[in-house]
Amino acid sequence: MLLVAAVLAGLALGAIRGDAAAGTVSVIETKGTVSISEGTTAVSPEGDSDSRMMAGASVTTGDDGEVVLDVNGDLVVVTADTVLTIERNEVVRTGIETVTDVVLDLAAGRIYGRVERAAALSSFLVKIPKGQVKIDAGESAVLFDISADGTVKLARGGAEVMLDMGETEPSVVMREIESGQMFDPVTGETTDLPDTAVRDLETMVVDQAPPPAEVATTPLPPALEKPPFFISPNLPAPAGRR
Repeated sequence: MLLVAAVLAGLALGAIRGDAAAGTVSVIETKGTVSISEGTTAVSPEGDSDSRMMAGASVTTGDDGEVVLDVNGDLVVVTADTVLTIERNEVVRTGIETVTDVVLDLAAGRIYGRVERAAALSSFLVKIPKGQVKIDAGESAVLFDISADGTVKLARGGAEVMLDMGETEPSVVMREIESGQMFDPVTGETTDLPDTAVRDLETMVVDQAPPPAEVATTPLPPALEKPPFFISPNLPAPAGRR
């Protein structure tokens, strides 16, 4: 069922991809040892909030490194000892809704963050060495924690995991993960997260989210004082008062 749904969604997205534009990945903050490469040119943003990453760019963090990314308005935190590549990032504006197609390649390490509620045809996919994790944000925002070994934790929302658990021969498992659950790559099963783990993930995401942009406001002019009510002496007197 999951495979059929994925194929249908892929066909529908492919039909409108011809009008796709490049999405935006902004570097919100960096800490510690961080390297961001774009093609053959390596740059160190040093926390520069104006830094942009295009498809093909990768992030590598050291044992003290961390990078906070804004991916088309979604939050992705790259933790220490992680290698992450922006494989694809496209945006299509249909005139009715905005459809995004994001593919991240998590070669090593761990990422966590929040994917906002998106259009039904939108796709947010995280590749891992032996499988992939598809974030399902069609109904609600998703708070996720994904490791390259296949460990997936969700504080909110849903996701689909495909993992090859075979040692010598392929042995692919597919599982749906719901809010408050985790996928164990050792057993291939989902289990409920302790309430403390859910709260910890929620807190981590909230702490990393950038503050809302200040909206410039124009002060209203002072209220005009109402003029006193005026009765013309030339008006005829009311009936009965002559």
